[in-house]
Amino acid sequence: HSANNDVWIDGKEIKIGTDSGTDGNVTLGGNISGSASSTGSFGAGYIDNKLGIGTTSPYFELDIKNTSSDPYIHVGEGDNSNVLALGYDISENVGLIQSWAGSASTLTINAGGGNVGIGTASPGGKLEVYSAASDGSEGITIDSAASNQTSLYFSVGGANKYAWYMPGSDATKLHLWNTSGGNLMTISGSGKVGIGTTSPTETLHVEGSASFAGNYIV
Repeated sequence: HSANNDVWIDGKEIKIGTDSGTDGNVTLGGNISGSASSTGSFGAGYIDNKLGIGTTSPYFELDIKNTSSDPYIHVGEGDNSNVLALGYDISENVGLIQSWAGSASTLTINAGGGNVGIGTASPGGKLEVYSAASDGSEGITIDSAASNQTSLYFSVGGANKYAWYMPGSDATKLHLWNTSGGNLMTISGSGKVGIGTTSPTETLHVEGSASFAGNYIV
């Protein structure tokens, strides 16, 4: 026990800057700061207030700052080849969530602009999917459980929605639908197109009137 009551050591605990503690623990009543590296196995740790990395004045429970390069938290393999990263891009002034496989970004979420990139680290729209495969084997797939409908919706301001959908009752057909007109067009599994009908019997099957402004060739 030090003369100024700053450090207390007994057979079961160490207390620094505080008179309260728990057997088997090191209890600190102030701040810890330093610039050296520590290695080894430390078991479990507990911090009752805030932890700052790169800052001596943490504002949040965990506050990481780096003024010279982009600050990141990495979770992944020991060689950092496959990681999930949460960080901040200083040059773009945006937060990022990224998944990396080797040197390639497989998923990027731009927290500042709300953009999501799959296969690209710099998505230019709300959703951008990039693939280097030349055979078209990588793309977007929308699937559902057996007998359930699969849909892709489009709308402006939430009004008059359009959708391409495959019904669970007949997954051999692709339909174009909207809220005001219902089923507008159907493409069958054999390549037949129906307008005004969901059961086309010819290559082009139109139910209702048709108008041709150019040449009509049979």
